[in-house]
Amino acid sequence: MMTAGPSMPSQAWTMSAMKTSSPIPPLIRFLSSMSSLKDFFSMTRQKEAQNSHVYWWRYCIRLENLDSDVVQLRERHWRIFSLSGTLETVRGRGVVGREPVLSKEQPAFQYSSHVSLQASSGHMWGTFRFERPDGSHFDVRIPPFSLESNKDEKTPPSGLHW
Repeated sequence: MMTAGPSMPSQAWTMSAMKTSSPIPPLIRFLSSMSSLKDFFSMTRQKEAQNSHVYWWRYCIRLENLDSDVVQLRERHWRIFSLSGTLETVRGRGVVGREPVLSKEQPAFQYSSHVSLQASSGHMWGTFRFERPDGSHFDVRIPPFSLESNKDEKTPPSGLHW
């Protein structure tokens, strides 16, 4: 995995399912880390007509199955709030084109993706929907985490950093 600058802050939560058809929901651990892509590589673009910026962040997610039950990630649902006042909803199958199976043999899956806002800060939260072998589903709630830019808006992009 490529990194740039200081290590990214990370947060970890151990969560049980919100709605299940079984009495004891499996435990899924969600780990996230975040960095401003403005620091990672040059993705800030000046919109000529509006003279505004687009801010990009990279986030890394690690999902761990802490239970002995096999589960498969089926869907994601993100809510992305920008301090400019916009609220975006992103839904889709799996993550980054995959629907990973979390089992005793392979209990964890990690991926990274990115998000953009037209403001220098905002928040992101959502749910992951998992499926059990019997076809029942449960949702794992992802608590809000901050999207914060640590550079002045007027600072030009610093170029590629690998």
